[in-house]
Amino acid sequence: MKTLKLWTAPAIFAALWISATAFTLSELATLSPSLRSIGAQAPRSGESTPRSPEGRRQATRHDR
Repeated sequence: MKTLKLWTAPAIFAALWISATAFTLSELATLSPSLRSIGAQAPRSGESTPRSPEGRRQATRHDR
């Protein structure tokens, strides 16, 4: 019975450690696609959005 009590705390700690590591890695796996989708939607820095229809123009290949 002493052996069971001796291994209980380390086993629980190891199980929590593995669970936390698995959760962290799964979150990191979704980080890159999330950042790419956010970057595709956001306007580029330095570009202002025109406020009037006269200020709008067609984007050319050099603007991208």
